Amino acid sequence: MTTLDVALYIRRIGSLSTGKAHNPATEAEQFGMSFVTTPNFESALLLLDALRDQPDVRVYRPEILRHCKKALSLAAEGSITFEDATVSIRGKRPVETS
Repeated sequence: MTTLDVALYIRRIGSLSTGKAHNPATEAEQFGMSFVTTPNFESALLLLDALRDQPDVRVYRPEILRHCKKALSLAAEGSITFEDATVSIRGKRPVETS
């Protein structure tokens, strides 16, 4: 994603988490704090969507983002690992779930 200042975003999450921020959290910052406290595939998906929806943010490689989100979604179901999902999607092989 372009025009997303990652360093600033991470500092802002830190400020919000410690209660030092003066302004309330944006939706993307709320999802970032949620991911920090509960890092899982679902919260990662929500965070990616929130970051993508930020004003002036543009997805540089939409296909890669779609593949990443698909792999996170498959892994969140619990029937396949994230690594296996990414390999399957990248290789365009069918995903075998148990």
